[in-house]
Amino acid sequence: MSATNSELLRSDLAHLIHPLHNRKLHESCGHVWVRGEGAILVDADGREFIDALSGLWNVVLGHGRQELAEAAAAQMRTLPSCSNYAGSSNGAAIQLAERLAGLAGPAIQRFFFTSGGGESSETCIKTARYFWRMQGQPERTKVIVRQWGYHGTTLGAMSATGLTNYWPMFEPRVPGFVHIPSPYPYRYVAPSGVSSGSSGPSMITKIAKGEGSLNLIAWDGYTQPQWVKPFVKASGCKVKTKVGNTSDEMVTLMRTGQYDAVSASGDASLRLILGKDVRAIDPNLIPDFKNFIPQLKSPGHNTVKGVHYGISLQWGPNTLLYNTKKVKPAPKTWGVLYSSKFKGKITVPDNPIQIADAALYLSKTKPALGIKDPYELNQAQFNATVALLKKQRPLVKKYWASAGDEIDLFKNGSTTVGSAWPYQTITLQAAKAPVKDLIPAEGATGWADTWMISAKAKHPNCAVMWIKWVSTPKVQAQQAISFGETPANLKACAIMDKLSKGACAQYHANAPAAYFNSIKFWKTPVKGCGNGQSNCMDYTKWSAAWTDIKG
Repeated sequence: MSATNSELLRSDLAHLIHPLHNRKLHESCGHVWVRGEGAILVDADGREFIDALSGLWNVVLGHGRQELAEAAAAQMRTLPSCSNYAGSSNGAAIQLAERLAGLAGPAIQRFFFTSGGGESSETCIKTARYFWRMQGQPERTKVIVRQWGYHGTTLGAMSATGLTNYWPMFEPRVPGFVHIPSPYPYRYVAPSGVSSGSSGPSMITKIAKGEGSLNLIAWDGYTQPQWVKPFVKASGCKVKTKVGNTSDEMVTLMRTGQYDAVSASGDASLRLILGKDVRAIDPNLIPDFKNFIPQLKSPGHNTVKGVHYGISLQWGPNTLLYNTKKVKPAPKTWGVLYSSKFKGKITVPDNPIQIADAALYLSKTKPALGIKDPYELNQAQFNATVALLKKQRPLVKKYWASAGDEIDLFKNGSTTVGSAWPYQTITLQAAKAPVKDLIPAEGATGWADTWMISAKAKHPNCAVMWIKWVSTPKVQAQQAISFGETPANLKACAIMDKLSKGACAQYHANAPAAYFNSIKFWKTPVKGCGNGQSNCMDYTKWSAAWTDIKG
């Protein structure tokens, strides 16, 4: 008697590795196919199913075609395998190429055969790069692909694939792929407890009962157990966090509709607002909003025409981190990051917004360029900044993608100086690493983060509860000390000093407004310049330039 579907599944689970696989689902309801005819598949228990996917879109002629089996058998008897590598070819491939040339017409006369979709995607990527190299433009390596697009699971094809749940297990991905929105109509169904208008989700103006779950995208260190566990207990909302390593990644992840909220920095928040990816929220839902510093109640990076699309969280400067034993005397300028003295020992963030740091440096060292705002650069200013970063490229050991990357680089001695956040300094000093940080003479860029709720959030009530929670003085104080940043809530200052003596002053929670105003906070570069002109380079230009800078 033939083995049953269940029996074969047990053997499958014991011996087969699958490319895409949920073991629990496979064990409980997987199918072992034993026969196919036309559009029908039959499993080991004799049950028939329509093969609606045509295998993986490749069984276009149907299953069980006798003439195909006979043709394959004849070829196997004659010549089962032959490489087309240098010096070799075979009659069957030549005949097929000739046949296809006759069908395709004069514009397409040459063919490259592959064994599957992933290999085909890889070949297209390589062919395009080879073409531009032969044209004398080897820098043209960027590939524009659509979110939600599927191109295969080999490393290059997976990097092109716009389904973000394919990425985490195999990162880092191949660089050079830019994902853009797919051309589908905007649709939205309002979850329970909130309402939506005919043109999309309206402002969140009330909170209903929590849905029991909350899926967040957050910077590393923003969802620590010391404030997440009490929230779960108090709200009943179980929290799952996906760490976002860059603002670009966070924007892409938010557009999948799989997450409820994101801790967006200023270089992401406006993109999310303009893309209709986030919902407006009534700040009156957040009791502690009245205790925020004035600058973060309605900042331009999360408030448009008086409408709040998020609630401010924490803020802080980007700092110059250095090894106190290797970098002497202590640096005073960002110029060390462009100095050949530290060639191979420098690290900076892998982020297009890093262009602003170089622009800030040039605004002080080359005032003739006329740079007033490092995020508003005309063509000449932009070209000068990009040129500086291209000169820096040979000096850089690694462009770090996450805080953990930079921490490891300083721990193992691969780097001795770099651009950082206070979080890296705190973590390294706790591990007894000989490091310090500072804000150089030219000043600093910085971040002011915002919790924003997805327009497609499945758990919007839990999301609002979370924002209320992290806006309270206690949680703001805990996060400020843990990450090394400054809270938006003025009442957090006293609690910070109770948790760690002198922490309020250390992290500038009681500093005058002048300190806040001295930091050039991240914002999304747009064409419109602050001087009323529209000749500034927008974020697409920044992103393309950054790919070019890194080579």
